Amino acid sequence: AWILHALAELGWRPRAGESVDPDELAGRLGILPRYGRLLARWLRVLAEDGVLEREPPGWRVREDLPRPEPAARREALLARFPDARAGFELVARCGPALADILRGSGDPLQQLFPDGSTELAEALYRDAPEAQACNQLVREALRALAAAQPEGHLLRILEVGGGTGGTTAWVAPALDPQRTEYRFTDVGPLLVARARERFAA
Repeated sequence: AWILHALAELGWRPRAGESVDPDELAGRLGILPRYGRLLARWLRVLAEDGVLEREPPGWRVREDLPRPEPAARREALLARFPDARAGFELVARCGPALADILRGSGDPLQQLFPDGSTELAEALYRDAPEAQACNQLVREALRALAAAQPEGHLLRILEVGGGTGGTTAWVAPALDPQRTEYRFTDVGPLLVARARERFAA
């Protein structure tokens, strides 16, 4: 719904039978070239949702669609899925800004980390049920790997794209610091600095 809302805000009103060429659509809507792959993924999402169907080399709109109002659905979804609150809050913050981001007048990092705060993103990667399930699996796999290491052997871990440290928070306490070398990386220096401080022990 937020994808359709953003594309409508940029000026696209899908009509039944309309052919959609991703490059032409991006140009017509003023979407920056760096978001071409994102638009292509969005069109696949719309196809998965039954809005579009494949018509090489692009897509075809299956039926006329009213402009969605995704914000109106938030409370009903929260009532059904209370454990997903952090995800819904992040979507509610980012969804209305998508059109501005695609045209280059909005800052995606400001939506994800307002004023540098990682609080909501941390909650998402720490508390969301799917994050908890995945992080438990990673933790248990690394515990088993560490237990199988020969005496005196150093377990070396490289976490690529550690972000807010959601996985690190599950994994690091389960490992013996005397037998483990843990390297945390991310393209965001602020996130690496926060991780260095948070996981120093």
